[in-house]
Amino acid sequence: MPLDLAVAVAEAETTAGWFGGGTLQSEQVFAVTSAQIGTDTKYTGYFDQLFPHRSLDAIEGSFREKLAPWRKIRPDTIESYRPYQWFETTQLSSELSLEDTEMGDNKICLCVIERYDEGPKVRAFLIESRADSSRLLPMEVIMVPRNPDPYVRIPAELIGALLDKRVTIIGAGSGGGEVALDLACAGVGQIVLFDDDRLHSENYIRHILTKREVGRMKIAGVKDAIRERCLPTKVTGHELNIVLWADKFRESLSENRPELVICATDSRDSRRLANVCCVVFGIPLVIAGILDAGRIGEILLVRPGESACYECIRMGLGATLETPESGERSLTPYAGGEEADLQFAVQRFDVGFVSSIATRVALQVLDPSSYGRLPADYLIWGREKSAEYSDPFRFEHPLSLNYVPLSKRDDCPVCGLPNTDLEGLDIDEEFAEIIADLGKLPA
Repeated sequence: MPLDLAVAVAEAETTAGWFGGGTLQSEQVFAVTSAQIGTDTKYTGYFDQLFPHRSLDAIEGSFREKLAPWRKIRPDTIESYRPYQWFETTQLSSELSLEDTEMGDNKICLCVIERYDEGPKVRAFLIESRADSSRLLPMEVIMVPRNPDPYVRIPAELIGALLDKRVTIIGAGSGGGEVALDLACAGVGQIVLFDDDRLHSENYIRHILTKREVGRMKIAGVKDAIRERCLPTKVTGHELNIVLWADKFRESLSENRPELVICATDSRDSRRLANVCCVVFGIPLVIAGILDAGRIGEILLVRPGESACYECIRMGLGATLETPESGERSLTPYAGGEEADLQFAVQRFDVGFVSSIATRVALQVLDPSSYGRLPADYLIWGREKSAEYSDPFRFEHPLSLNYVPLSKRDDCPVCGLPNTDLEGLDIDEEFAEIIADLGKLPA
């Protein structure tokens, strides 16, 4: 029930009319969009709040000009009629300005509006009649305000600290879409999405989007998922692959510097590019993904200049090792098959666990006063108890979370120590010496 229609009915001189709108009979849901007041029909100004409602769906619902009758009654009139108790039909119909013939031996839905100083009170009942008796069966009424507050149940201080934060998310798939929605629900004010992919039929089993979104760009669907929750988050989308359009990605980071970048892709190349860019620009980066066909989740926080970067992790945990010989066991899920594992997860909850942990890791960067720093910047989640790999990929219990303290590597090509071999050398002098030595060689 849109609040503006309830107010219009309460302030009208007439005392009876009809509400119109959509109905989903299978679930006994009505979405009111208009009110007949006398000879006029008033339409709600809040239709944007009701548009996505299933009862207004052209396939699953239907529109009615006379969805349910309404009656305006004196305050507290209905209080004398206790729900579910039987009363004389003539008495009840008189109080509610209904014709006995309307009630008959059937059920009708009725909305009653009472006007109070603080605003109208709207209640709905299914009136059941038999013989000369009738009773009121209460129906739930949900009032829809013009600007609903989605954060009404979240402490204001948590929301206020995030409203001016900007986050760039690479990948709007099952993981990135979930993280984007989680951060918007947490109160993040601006989100920039990078993804060039469309939603396919095999995607929505793990995605926040549904089959209704098949064929749409994922970033467009994620934007709508945030908008339909009435969240104030401003979402900007770039339908680009950051590897193919690296200059555009670097330009975005430079011109609209975010407080945090999150890489939630199934591409090793995009992770490495995001890592290099964030280290160079000094922007914190969270990398989240799946390993070992969904059984292991990996979440890394890169604090440029302070903690290990993605290349440090790969070097330290064997990503650059050759695939083991046939019959030998790899010590880490990185060595061999990494790209395939990144693109595969067994169940939606695998992705959900990793996305939730990644969101928590992100929040400690965005609002450290409310979300305390975790014991380590590298987290490994295990779905099952497993001793298949070496540490830190061993798990003593299902759903274990290993906090892995790792330091920057001096030999890391991205964030390691600079090469000092040429420091203090006079390049011109060295060049002249090399040419002189070449002149001494025999012809």
